[in-house]
Parts: sequence; C-alpha cells; structure tokens
Amino acid sequence: MVSNHVSWLDPVVLGALITCRPIYFMAKRELFRGKLLNHFVRTLCAFPVDRTRADLGAIRRAVALLKAGRLVGMFPEGHRNFSGELGPFHDGVAVLASMTKAPVIPVAVVNSRAYCEEWTPLAIAPPPEIRLGPAVVWSGGGRAQFTAQVREQVCLLLARSTR
Repeated sequence: MVSNHVSWLDPVVLGALITCRPIYFMAKRELFRGKLLNHFVRTLCAFPVDRTRADLGAIRRAVALLKAGRLVGMFPEGHRNFSGELGPFHDGVAVLASMTKAPVIPVAVVNSRAYCEEWTPLAIAPPPEIRLGPAVVWSGGGRAQFTAQVREQVCLLLARSTR
C-alpha cells in the first residue's frame, strides 16, 4: 500500500480506517530513537528504514512481510509534504513489487493535516478520509515506469477527493 504523506497522523488514520488487518509501515529510522516515540511507532507496526541509502535490512523485512501475506505501508515521497501537491516518488515501491509480485494499492489520505494545525478548531476540521485505488501489479516494464504508474493513481485519487 502506498500513500501520500501530509501529516504525522497519516499512519494512524490509515491504521484506524483500514481495519481488515495490520499495516506494517516503513518509517524513518529517526522515529525509533527516543524511548516513548519508539514505543508509539512500534505499536503502529512500523519498522525503521534509513532514508539516506538503500536500506537492505528494511527491504528484506518488507519482502518477508509481503511474502507472508502481510500489508506493508509506504509513503514513497520519503517525507511529509506540506505543499498540497504530490511530490516525486522514490522507486522503493517498484523494487518491492518486482521482488514479490505483490499488488500495490494506491491510497490518498485527505484532511489529516487539518488536525495538526494549531489554527484549525477541531469542531470545524473536516473528517479525515482515505481513497483506495485499484491494485497496480508489476508487469516487468521497469522501475521508473511502475513508480510513475503508482504515483499517477495516487494523483487521480487526490483529484477525485477534492471535487
């Protein structure tokens, strides 16, 4: 599963609204440093990834989870994006799809950022929502092509959710 990422609440929203099974999120390793935050992030079934390099340990963990039938969540922009526009995707999703042949579910998270803004009273903040797109399956066309295809699906979901 891949999603846009605008708020620290995104994994919480996804975990709360997609309740069919746990989502094992790849999360930046910096989140695992403090004792309290480490505990919180791990309760979200997250595992660390080093974003400064190709993290083979994180890739192996994700492959093992996918081969065991688990749901892996990724934010392929690599960080939260506050611009309102979907940023470029890293090709990690294509790497995992090519290795496991697991279908990739595009997801758009909408309205989660409002809950992190000091100036937005919760009484008027729109409820967070998620939009699920059709599965994208690796067909061997190359990483860049697959990554672009998945990103386009997330873009379409975001455009649909703002109408």
